[in-house]
Amino acid sequence: MRKIQITEKQYETIKQNLIESTLLNEQSRNQIREVQKRLKTCFGAYLGKSGPNRDGVDGIAGKLTKQAIERYTSYRF
Repeated sequence: MRKIQITEKQYETIKQNLIESTLLNEQSRNQIREVQKRLKTCFGAYLGKSGPNRDGVDGIAGKLTKQAIERYTSYRF
């Protein structure tokens, strides 16, 4: 898979649409948990100490989850 280059303005639009509105606000807790699990296992993201396993996987799209998605998105694009 190859990386694409986008402008800062394009990135901000993607970030706002994916991270701040669509991706997290319309997902169920189970879907957010799945995103969190993948961020941890595939990307090594730190999501805090909440959740049943104290690993940040709690199904809540909080500040650390949003930051991890933002870091992954900026790395990916």
